[in-house]
Amino acid sequence: MTLFYKEILIGYAELLTENSAEKGADIILVIGGDNKSRVPYGVELYQAGFGKKLLFTTPAKEYKEYKFIQSEEEVLKATLDYFGEELYRVPSIKNNGATSTFDEAYDMVAYIKNSSEKINRVIIVTDDYHTGRTEYAFNKIFKLNQLKTTIQTASVPNRNYTIENWWLTENGLQNYIPEGFRFLMYLFISRNLEAIPNV
Repeated sequence: MTLFYKEILIGYAELLTENSAEKGADIILVIGGDNKSRVPYGVELYQAGFGKKLLFTTPAKEYKEYKFIQSEEEVLKATLDYFGEELYRVPSIKNNGATSTFDEAYDMVAYIKNSSEKINRVIIVTDDYHTGRTEYAFNKIFKLNQLKTTIQTASVPNRNYTIENWWLTENGLQNYIPEGFRFLMYLFISRNLEAIPNV
C-alpha cells in the first residue's frame, strides 16, 4: 500500500515536470520567479554551451522594496555580476511587465518576430514543478501565433526535495499541489488570469 501511494505521488510530479534541454539552442530564456535558483542555473547552462544567447524576461515591477531585503532585480544583477555575464532582457509588450507565464510567452513571440536572426530553438529555465506548464503555455502561444520555434525546458533542481520525495517537505507541497490546478486552468485559457500568480 505504501509503495502504491509513493508511485502515485511520484507519477503526479512527473506529469508536471519536463527536462528536455539539449545543447546548441539559439536562446536560453530565464523566466521570472525565484532568481536565487533560476538565474545561476541559467547562467551555468549558457556557459556550458546549451545556448548561444542568454536572455531574461521583463517581470512586473515590484510593488514595494525594503532596504533590508534584496529585491529580485538586485539578486539578478548580483548573480550575473558574479558570473561575469551581462543582463539582456526580452522587452515586455505590457507597460507593467509580464505578470504570468502566458505574458512571458507573448513577449517571446514578439521578440522572435522582431529578431533579425532566425530562432529555431529556445530553452526555458524554470523551477522543476513549473516546467510542464511552462512548456505547454509557450507551445500553445507559439502555435496560436504560427511560430515553429521549438521549445525545450530546463528543470532547476530544488535544494529541499526531488520528484521522489517532494511530499515530505513543506516547500514541495507548496509547489506541486497548487501547480496541478494552475496547469488545469491553462488548458482552457490562453491569457493570464489574476487568480494565477507568476511563479
